[in-house]
Amino acid sequence: LRHAPQRGHLQARGHLQANLQVGVVAFDGTAHLRVAPATDRAAVTKAIRQLELGERTAIGEAVATSLQAIEDVPPDENGKRAPGAIVLLSDGKTTWGRTIDEIAPEAKTAKVPVSTIAYGTP
Repeated sequence: LRHAPQRGHLQARGHLQANLQVGVVAFDGTAHLRVAPATDRAAVTKAIRQLELGERTAIGEAVATSLQAIEDVPPDENGKRAPGAIVLLSDGKTTWGRTIDEIAPEAKTAKVPVSTIAYGTP
């Protein structure tokens, strides 16, 4: 089961537009930006292949880190910001840090939708 989300991402990445910026935030008891949003698919693939299971699940921290990464993307030459979205892959519920309910208002204010994909055994 550990590798299921990795395979799914690696299959889906071929369907992404070339100019779409993708980042990777890994989380367990904390959240870490592994790849800042960019078009470098090789870096994204490498980061996903290096993911390992941890003891905790800090979903709210992952969303907060993702929101900051999206905010840090500079606007284009016309000053326009690209829309952002978060796709959250998790095998469990929050066991550490802020809950999704605590961070959801920040995502709503930033107009960044959060979609969740759950995997693993219930």
